[in-house]
Amino acid sequence: MCCHFRDYLNSPRILCVKADLSGVSFQEFWQDVAGQAACIKQKTTPVWALWEQDSYTFLVLFFAALNAGKKLLLPPHRIRDLEQELAQQQIYFLSRTEPKPSLEPIKINVDDQFLKDAKVSFYTSGSTGQAKKIPRNLMQLFNEVAGLEASFKREQQGIALATVSHQHIYGLLFKLLWPVASGRSFYQPQLAFPEDVADAQQHLTDFNVPNYVISSPALLKRWTADVVLKDCINVYSSGGKLDSGIRPQLNRP
Repeated sequence: MCCHFRDYLNSPRILCVKADLSGVSFQEFWQDVAGQAACIKQKTTPVWALWEQDSYTFLVLFFAALNAGKKLLLPPHRIRDLEQELAQQQIYFLSRTEPKPSLEPIKINVDDQFLKDAKVSFYTSGSTGQAKKIPRNLMQLFNEVAGLEASFKREQQGIALATVSHQHIYGLLFKLLWPVASGRSFYQPQLAFPEDVADAQQHLTDFNVPNYVISSPALLKRWTADVVLKDCINVYSSGGKLDSGIRPQLNRP
């Protein structure tokens, strides 16, 4: 098995920590997924685009669409030109729907065949030419998560904080799928500045749980030594070379 996320389908552990510090358990999350999957299954369109700024809503719709037997495109942005281009291909953006009381939630499917059949396409940034579509299935994504778990020995508990978008494979893997697969948590808001990271860590002090930060060179080069990381295990950086002189500004590895 590529990961252990089956172990947490009915877990009372907190998966999502909201900005107001309320929590959504794994069990509540998967129930939410089952309800949304039932709504999506009613739609005849086989391929959907997913772009949601909110990490929790994104993750619900991500698993709901796949459990409903749909394929997903994860564009890096949502602009009118892209919407029109995709609409010409009969691909529309997915959004949350209020389930009808008469609609039975779908039973969550987590067997290996489902993981192999569940298809997701990412896009490269397009910074060096035309953006390319990169297909993956859930089995491949969870295998990558298993690699992260094996490479970076984590405490049993931890909260992922991110300054990068979950729309890209880096943010999706590190912020969302790693917690889903390991029984850990993620902080719902996306953080924009170093000070936001430090403020969030201070905000989370009462949880008495360590955190880790998923970031990028673009954000980390703006870091100063007076922005002190708290209860932080370590910081991850991806997306480019980390310039010399940045690392000494961080008080965590």
